[in-house]
Amino acid sequence: MAEIVMKKIIFLLALTGISVSSSVHANYRWFLFEPKNDVFRDIDVTYDDYTVSATATMTSSLSGWSPGKVIRRACSGGPDSLPASQQKTGWIAIPTREIQSGGLKFKAEPVLSGAWRRPDFSYPATYSMAVNQITKQTPLDSCWTLGSTVSGVDWWAPAASVKLIIPRQSVPAGVYNVSIPYKYAYEEHKHAGSTYPGSSIISDVLSVPDKYINARVTVVSKCDISTKSINLSHGEMAGRLADKNKTRPYNVNLTCREGTSVSVKLTGSHTISGKTENFTRCGDGGVCELLFNDGNGDKYKDTFHISGTKTLAVTSTYHLNDISHPVAGSFTGSGIMQILVN
Repeated sequence: MAEIVMKKIIFLLALTGISVSSSVHANYRWFLFEPKNDVFRDIDVTYDDYTVSATATMTSSLSGWSPGKVIRRACSGGPDSLPASQQKTGWIAIPTREIQSGGLKFKAEPVLSGAWRRPDFSYPATYSMAVNQITKQTPLDSCWTLGSTVSGVDWWAPAASVKLIIPRQSVPAGVYNVSIPYKYAYEEHKHAGSTYPGSSIISDVLSVPDKYINARVTVVSKCDISTKSINLSHGEMAGRLADKNKTRPYNVNLTCREGTSVSVKLTGSHTISGKTENFTRCGDGGVCELLFNDGNGDKYKDTFHISGTKTLAVTSTYHLNDISHPVAGSFTGSGIMQILVN
């Protein structure tokens, strides 16, 4: 009988191979430029006492190649001749605070039009910001030195608009030269494969020094007034006959357009307790009552819709404090005629 012997055979397997690792080299050039020249030319704005805002286009004065200072940079990889995509981004930032300049108070903001839009990143409420971006194909090119001035920056600065919000205020008609602060930065981001992982662009843009738009604001009124001062004289008055003495009327012509709503009010400079506000002290012996007549009776305040010219006849009526004891001597008094375009 044959004996069968089972033997365990162990095979040792030697595994060999090649370990492959993959990596994508970071190839990018990222710059933030501060313009050396003014970005926008001076603007002209016409504002009247009825309008509360005015918009003017700022035509870009940066066209094509213009110098810029490198204020931020980040570079990786190469060679410089490597084909790349380039995002060219213009940034505008204008303070949201009320600005006082040249005798006017106003606010300003960039207008979101012509491909100008809000940034994708959040930004401080102290600024109103807008961006405009295009993409081009270009070589990766050189890595500029931080702080250097590059003479040949291919600026992307399309025409933009700024809106001036001018609250109604006591401003005489005339020409006012004001300065609008703004920040402008130009971002170039060239990349082949991977991009620059920057995240501080908003603070970088807001670190750019202010520039100024020179604006000439022409203030016109929807109403023209025939006089700047009103002179009323009671002349010589005798004793008790002075009571209720009325001056000759002084005609004030208001010429308005477009059916303008106008509120008129007479107010005494030294008001009298217990009297309406159109009374004012006239010396020690009496008071003067200021009124106007528009053809529909005497009044001291009213609102009108004026198209063309309206005449207001202004008078003063003298009232003795004590009719039984007139006070001799000369006197003066004063008041204000307030005309508000609604």
